[in-house]
Amino acid sequence: MKHSETIAETMILILFCLVLSGCQEKNNEGIVRLVIDSETSVAGAFDEIVVTLTASRTGEGRFCEAVTKSFAVNGGVELPLVVDLIPGSIYTELVAFRVVWLGEGVPVHQRESLAPVPAEGIQEVRVTFEESCLQFSCSPQEQCIAGTCQGMLVPDPFEDQENIDIGEKCVTAVD
Repeated sequence: MKHSETIAETMILILFCLVLSGCQEKNNEGIVRLVIDSETSVAGAFDEIVVTLTASRTGEGRFCEAVTKSFAVNGGVELPLVVDLIPGSIYTELVAFRVVWLGEGVPVHQRESLAPVPAEGIQEVRVTFEESCLQFSCSPQEQCIAGTCQGMLVPDPFEDQENIDIGEKCVTAVD
């Protein structure tokens, strides 16, 4: 069985269309697929995953205002959680993700990632909450990856007002 068939059969698929004027303008080009997971040993440490997404119209930045969606894990979605990002006609260069795992409303882990939008096909980006990061504390400007603190995205595509097209919200459609 192909990996993509396994994903389609066993995981929840959420589609976010990051387009200023709607999903109907998508023309079957590249998709960025975010796969969110956790190691089994940390599964009880969180009960919610909050995903924030944005897209850029240039390689240097110029992001639309980010969109956030929350997913209840226990009694809700199953992991791995798959989020397909389908850029529209304007914000087609980069996609930025922020994934926060929450336990009783308190962040227990956070990951950020940036991926180019492929010209065609699917670019898969995996973010996993690893056991080595469960009891690990990094500064607010860092994220734990494989038990080490590494820098967050700079410039910040979610908060840095100089890189955001203010008033240009990333329109979403959730299927």
